Amino acid sequence: MSEKKQRVESWIRFMVTRFFPKFWREIKSRLVAQVIGFVLAVLIMVAQYYFGVIQGDLHGRVLSIAWPYAVVLSAFLLYHLVRTPWLVADDLLTAIQVSDEHSNILQGELGKEKAKNEAAPHMNIEVINVVPRVKENQTLTDLFFNTYLTLAEPSQVSIHDFSLEIFNTGQSLTIEAVEDMNEWELVMVAGSYSRSPCTPMARELSRRGDPTQGWLHFPLPDLKESSVEVCYLRLKINCTHGTCYYTLEGTATRTDANAKGIMMRKAKVQTESLASG
Repeated sequence: MSEKKQRVESWIRFMVTRFFPKFWREIKSRLVAQVIGFVLAVLIMVAQYYFGVIQGDLHGRVLSIAWPYAVVLSAFLLYHLVRTPWLVADDLLTAIQVSDEHSNILQGELGKEKAKNEAAPHMNIEVINVVPRVKENQTLTDLFFNTYLTLAEPSQVSIHDFSLEIFNTGQSLTIEAVEDMNEWELVMVAGSYSRSPCTPMARELSRRGDPTQGWLHFPLPDLKESSVEVCYLRLKINCTHGTCYYTLEGTATRTDANAKGIMMRKAKVQTESLASG
């Protein structure tokens, strides 16, 4: 019953919103012309009868004029009753065609935007500090990079991970960054003594031209400081759809506590709760 009611309501809505407005637009100009012609013909005949131009029965003469007009008017209405559904269907097909064209245009634009977002990213990489951690025997155990990343394109990018390649003409070594910068702090010993927390580098860049600063930690497999200084370092920003990199000389890893500071783990402070006596 509910389905039948919905069909009736849909039919009524179609007739009111589409059929009758279309039917009236098609017939109103010509219908008015037909009605005006019929009225004028009848008025002329009445005038002729009034002034004595026409003698005899007026009723029969009016009928002789009226019935051809009635036949023509009926055929006219019937023609448009049959033609209107076709016009409505034609309008709907045109609207569907226009909608499809707009949809294809939008799909094309979305495809271009998607291809742009899936293209290899471009960003400016600036390394402002490389802090080494060295054992007593001049062995490098860790490298910490303080870096600025400025996104150029696309409009946003997700960073999968960070890696560091240490290489020379004969060999290379790749190390992945570890996410533990919240456990470290930078200690500056030159001038006034200070300890600063190290903000980890963000993994999401969502604004073009806005520099994002952060620290990266690369643990090394105990390399001699002198052997790293003669190599090159390539910092890689590995994104979902490509990699950006920055190359610097191995001499950037030299220890300089006064200029670069010292990286130390944060002290683990243990708090004790004392019960009141």
